[in-house]
Amino acid sequence: SEDNAQSWVNLEKIRYLLQALSNDCSPESWVSDVNELLCYGIDSAQAQKKQPSCSDMTLLAAQRLIQAAFLAFSEPSKRSQLCASLFNALCVLEAGIKLNADSFSLKLYAIRIYLYLSCYERARALYDSLNIKNLQNDTLGFLMVGQGISLGCFINDLEACYEGVDFYDRSKWKVPRELEAVYKNGTFSNLLDFIEFHENLVHSFQRECTHRCALRGEALEIGSQKAVIEKWSLADVVSIDHTEETLAALHDNRDVSVLSLLTPSTMDKWNLEKLTRATPLPGSSWVLINTVVLQIMHYIAVADVDQLETKVKKLLTAAEEAGDSLSVHERTFVRGISQVAMLYIHASDDKQSFSDQMADLTTTILDGLAEPNDTHGAETLSDMALATIRNVSTATEIYTYAATVRFALNEQRSPSAKAVSLSLSQLRKTALQRMSALRSLTNSYMRGAIDEQWASHDVEPFAPVAAFMKSKRRPVVDSVAKSCFAGWSRSVKNLVGLWEQWS
Repeated sequence: SEDNAQSWVNLEKIRYLLQALSNDCSPESWVSDVNELLCYGIDSAQAQKKQPSCSDMTLLAAQRLIQAAFLAFSEPSKRSQLCASLFNALCVLEAGIKLNADSFSLKLYAIRIYLYLSCYERARALYDSLNIKNLQNDTLGFLMVGQGISLGCFINDLEACYEGVDFYDRSKWKVPRELEAVYKNGTFSNLLDFIEFHENLVHSFQRECTHRCALRGEALEIGSQKAVIEKWSLADVVSIDHTEETLAALHDNRDVSVLSLLTPSTMDKWNLEKLTRATPLPGSSWVLINTVVLQIMHYIAVADVDQLETKVKKLLTAAEEAGDSLSVHERTFVRGISQVAMLYIHASDDKQSFSDQMADLTTTILDGLAEPNDTHGAETLSDMALATIRNVSTATEIYTYAATVRFALNEQRSPSAKAVSLSLSQLRKTALQRMSALRSLTNSYMRGAIDEQWASHDVEPFAPVAAFMKSKRRPVVDSVAKSCFAGWSRSVKNLVGLWEQWS
């Protein structure tokens, strides 16, 4: 019966908690009973009837697989096994979603793992199916906003950002009207609630993050020289400025507890919400850094070198103070933006100084566009999932800002404008060659490699689960493999398109 099944689910949740509290770090013990959970969760008569206990059991199985994967393969040298193990967990989640498309928790974990593996397209489709609306843009928007920019899908990201911006804009006039209605109707008991609600939204942390991501996405929209310079010249960089006091006054309404956890959130080693983050959750330093980046581009467009030098120092100081709250790619982005600014500042200096600045910027961008390894293996696949697309996206974004410097120097009739244009053209030519090689590698190798290395994962203790999924739910495994490949292919195609448009 469903009552007995729910009792079993509760027992499994208690077992999970006790294992974590006992500091059980053995991957074998975490996955020992997963196949039994899956037999009930996705391969039983009850599962076909879509009983709630089956979705709960499938989620438990996936959580155990994710937990075991990070316990077994957290070392950098084992990241290929980590990716393969997370792929198996993703297959379990998708099998559960196929049986119960209304399961919020299964979709949330699937979104997290897809993004962890750099597969934006399917993650976004699942996010859209959650029908995030109104206030949920503030509490749950962090799950998706900003992810597309880091994975070569900035247009899709802009759509999510605009939905959030539209909600915040509507709230500005809607809440005061609600307050007016409170006075007219005499329902004063609701007054304080509306005031608090209004204050939380006006000073919302996610509002600031969504706004910065939207502006970063718009920066990637390629336009004419006149349009780009006009965009940055007219940008309102004063009203979005922050101090330590204004950052401290922001309300963090993000609901990180929405991911079902079976352990106390303070237990980092067992906190699946933290473990499955593709990038650190944006904090005050992130907001400050992305505010300063926008200000730097504005001062380049209006040729205010004094303010530009001040902002570059502020950017580097903020990045240094941010510590581990910034990802590797965000640190590369900060370094690239500072180099873009210094290129502009020193563009009129002596030839050697200009050459040094240009060489630094070129190295940063080409490092992100490293040529694919001809020796295909497990690391090639894990590189694509964990690093390659994010590296290329970061390098492409930095080049976009460098192109703005070229436009600014042309517009301001700088003597160094021609040298900068020539250097960036040569850089673009090299980048296109490497992007072409990456696209060829993606199309010719990645799909088969997923089947060979991930879908047939035979590393203990995960091999029995992989075998179970292939024998019982092969169409689901194939579908997940296709989603991963399609996500990477779309990201690479978008990024190639950006480089091609920079003629």
